[in-house]
Amino acid sequence: MEDSSAPLLKYGDYVHMDNCYVADNWQHGNINNSIIEYTEFAKTTVGYQADNVYYHGNTIYERTVNNRELFVADGSPASNSGSPSAIITVATQEECESYGWKYGYVYRVISGWGTPYKKLQLYVRNGQGEGQTRITDGYEFKTKTVDGKTVRTAYVHITEPFTVQPNSNSRIVARDARENMYFNYMYYENGLATGYFGGFADTVYDMCHWNTVTDIYFDSYNNDLNWYLSMINGTFENAYNFHDIGSSEWKTDYGSIIFTSQNGSAAAPTSVIRFYGNDLDGYYIKINSAYAEGIHDVVIQKNNWDNSFVVMKTQGQTNGGDGIFLYKNILNDNEKYIDNKYTGSNTLGSKRVICYVTGDTDGFEVGDVNGDGSITIKDSTLIKYYISGELTLQTEQINRCDFYTDGVINTADAIAIRHYCLTGERLSAETDEDDGYYDEIL
Repeated sequence: MEDSSAPLLKYGDYVHMDNCYVADNWQHGNINNSIIEYTEFAKTTVGYQADNVYYHGNTIYERTVNNRELFVADGSPASNSGSPSAIITVATQEECESYGWKYGYVYRVISGWGTPYKKLQLYVRNGQGEGQTRITDGYEFKTKTVDGKTVRTAYVHITEPFTVQPNSNSRIVARDARENMYFNYMYYENGLATGYFGGFADTVYDMCHWNTVTDIYFDSYNNDLNWYLSMINGTFENAYNFHDIGSSEWKTDYGSIIFTSQNGSAAAPTSVIRFYGNDLDGYYIKINSAYAEGIHDVVIQKNNWDNSFVVMKTQGQTNGGDGIFLYKNILNDNEKYIDNKYTGSNTLGSKRVICYVTGDTDGFEVGDVNGDGSITIKDSTLIKYYISGELTLQTEQINRCDFYTDGVINTADAIAIRHYCLTGERLSAETDEDDGYYDEIL
């Protein structure tokens, strides 16, 4: 395809953009069931609202003017009517039979949005059926006479029945569909924020690369919801921040991956995030619960951090985050691990932020607690003394104690080292065979 500065895509289904060059313009629209691959976006903001789109091998770069992003999918306000949510209930068997509908595919609108949009995404944000999403396939009004009065009722059709039917106690957000996005081997370089402003569901970033990028945002605003995000095996390097100065001049030496809930009316507007196996140089994770119960169920696991002043910063209401789990991350040359940790406990009495042992092992193998170059009975003994409080270990030594690899330091680590020294066999919490052994020992 020839070079283009005009918008290539506005709306459409089954779009395939391959090996294109696009420069100096917004590329924004609604596309569905589409593929965008091996395309170069130079000084361009890509902002597609989409359903079921695969992005592969694209390069997006040189977008450095204030409020100009490399990739940003700005969303329309949830429910398209100014109302944060709607109440719907499944149409009865009698209603479906009278109008010729298939039961389970049509819902009666009790309150909420009233403008007929053909295709929207429904999120059951709380109440019966919470956590489900569905796509609508039509919206219509029906009128009938009841006791001499004309009654007008709105119905919404969905493409697939809910597994658990929402009812009148459910609250549902509706907006333009943005679901099932897969970003694979994407390359973002030298630019402002990427990510999503407004809701999405079921989005995966796999093997993507961010180089000299300010912020990667996932922000539920306009009463929207963000559900089910995975960022895996990515690389983040040369973090910068120049988002608020109105020019392309570099400002400060940090960048961030931001999970935030700018949403006062929806329960758990940002939920189920997996941040796994990423390499980060200078970037940090920022979790901002602007409202209570804002960020839920975040797993930050097996990532490598270098040269970040802080690995994770929590902001907003102190009880806003819940179920934030940090496990087996490796830290090098970082000043802080968690800053402004959420306080208090969840409804089950667990800490809101759970952090297992992690960090720099100072170049020695896990299990080599004393750092003499080998794993011996001496290391097992040191762990026993540390657990009993008779011995103080340095941070790097503590990070080398989790030989049983269950994320905590306890007697199991000392036993596992002793067993290794006697038999050469490595016991691990990740194998079923270990359970019987420890039942006998402990």
